[in-house]
Amino acid sequence: MRRPIGALVVVGGVAVGCVVDEPPPGAVGLDGVVAFEAPTDLVFTERAGVGSTFEVTARPLDGEEVAFSDVVDVGVNAADVATVAVIERKTDAVTFSVTVVGGGTARVAITDGEAVVDRIDIKGVPLADTLLVDAQLLGVSDRVDITAPASFSLLRDVLTTFGISAVDRCAAGALDLGATTLSAEGLDGGDVSEEVTVTSTGLGGFEITSGLADLEFDLVMQTPGLEPLRYRARTVVPANVEEVRLEVAAVDTEASTATAWARALVDGEDVLGVGDYRWTSSDRVTLTAGSGPAVVAGIGASTSASEETPATVTLSAFGEEATIDLFTLAATDLVAGRAAPPSRPGDDDEEEDEAEDTSGAVSGCGSEAPVCDPLAAAIPLIGLRRLRRLARR
Repeated sequence: MRRPIGALVVVGGVAVGCVVDEPPPGAVGLDGVVAFEAPTDLVFTERAGVGSTFEVTARPLDGEEVAFSDVVDVGVNAADVATVAVIERKTDAVTFSVTVVGGGTARVAITDGEAVVDRIDIKGVPLADTLLVDAQLLGVSDRVDITAPASFSLLRDVLTTFGISAVDRCAAGALDLGATTLSAEGLDGGDVSEEVTVTSTGLGGFEITSGLADLEFDLVMQTPGLEPLRYRARTVVPANVEEVRLEVAAVDTEASTATAWARALVDGEDVLGVGDYRWTSSDRVTLTAGSGPAVVAGIGASTSASEETPATVTLSAFGEEATIDLFTLAATDLVAGRAAPPSRPGDDDEEEDEAEDTSGAVSGCGSEAPVCDPLAAAIPLIGLRRLRRLARR
């Protein structure tokens, strides 16, 4: 099965100009009376995968005009799409849980006695594929394929964060808000919970820590309606790292910039979760950062008499070093991803079915399939950005 990845939503800065009134937090209801606050406002505009569950707090936009009574309640018109349950009632807020149980649209209503105060829609969809993504590279996900490979290493006692990317059967993105679970399992199926800790971040992400060196184990993903997906992981120490590799994922010739990212390898496999890479460059190159998993390098005019001055970027970590001259790059040198992710049972058959579809679209989806690809990452979500399918090397 071809694996399109949902687009990434990342935290960004806010430009400050003149002072303006900030809009109320959350999404305004259909009747303009209540603001609905969820972990991300995307739950009100995009589709959430079946199995997703999250809390919503509804607050009157004008607390002086509207106050909830002690009988304020929450209902839904399509219990086969979503179910709701009140958690807490206050005069100025009602908090309730939402669980997505099927595909379609459910209208959630806040009622007070016999009066409907406000309403908002929740959309659900069954998930067709989910993958782990490397949260360390969220900032360059539009240029680097951040899907985790089928087999990788983790540094001992270093917390590593992963996100979940989810798509429906039409290869359109969907939010995975706790629908997918992740657990560690010994290669013999035994319990490794004392050696490996897997913690949900509460918004479609997971944090993993392993405290035993040279431990091999499986990370097992479970998504409702899908077969389990297994990743093979191994715990290593910094001394095990044999090579650091400087990869250039993309070049913008008009802006004279290149996106570079770092890899650490043990026995030819990537070590994920490394953040303390160091970057330096020749005078001709300006870097957006001096440390981190990725940088954007800008190439300027030579400061010497010769225009042949190289434009070098150097990466260092774990006592290893890698250098590249951006002027020597060819298109075939670009590397935008790691090894392929694992496959679920039956994926090969689905890929054959898709290959027989000469219409250019998955059967039943057509040109009206949603084009938005949100990713439920383990961070606050405030915008959408499409993640291209990138070639791997």
